[in-house]
Amino acid sequence: MHKRTEATVQDKDGKTFKVTKGAPQVILALSANAGQVKSAVDKAVNEFAARGFRSLGVARAEDKGSWQFIGVLPLFDPPRDDAKATIATALTMGVKIKMVTGDALAIARETAQKLNMGTNILDAGGLGDSKKQETATVAESIEKADGFAQVFPEHKFHIVDVLQKLKHIATLIAVYGFFMIPLGWGWALFVWGYALAWFLVNDRVKLLAYRIIDPVVHVAQQSLTPRIQ
Repeated sequence: MHKRTEATVQDKDGKTFKVTKGAPQVILALSANAGQVKSAVDKAVNEFAARGFRSLGVARAEDKGSWQFIGVLPLFDPPRDDAKATIATALTMGVKIKMVTGDALAIARETAQKLNMGTNILDAGGLGDSKKQETATVAESIEKADGFAQVFPEHKFHIVDVLQKLKHIATLIAVYGFFMIPLGWGWALFVWGYALAWFLVNDRVKLLAYRIIDPVVHVAQQSLTPRIQ
């Protein structure tokens, strides 16, 4: 998962070059001139975020040469009109919502602020994946965070896993963007409710299946359990 797209282009003279676009931090890490342009890129991303724009980094490489960062493109992709009201309704029901997004930190904070979700947004780059056992300090920061930015797919399961280990009922749902065909918040809440219900019964179903499929081992384990008379 690279969070960028790449194409090889041939101009009218037959000369080829490559172009790529994607998350600014990803394109910067790819570019040979990152040291010279990083401060300007960060400034542009922050300024766009303050105006509600997401940012895409763009780089170019001549033939087999190294990538050169050449610019930042703004992209206007605001939350849907009913997102704020839906989040407010969930909060009145006692549901804590955390933003999990691949967007840069600045735009994630700006979006969270618009939706009244809080602005304590963590950079997911400092988190591990599902195989990592987080320290108590990091686990607490995940629990207290209002959201996470610059997220890769492996971070999503890890965030949910950490919260569940802290005895929270946690799940992850996808929210449709402004430019995507919406299923509607009614369907989104239905899927979310279904996921929560399945989480609550999943362990019980597995336990019952274990007793049916392997009753001998189950009985043997029961017999080994010490009892206090």
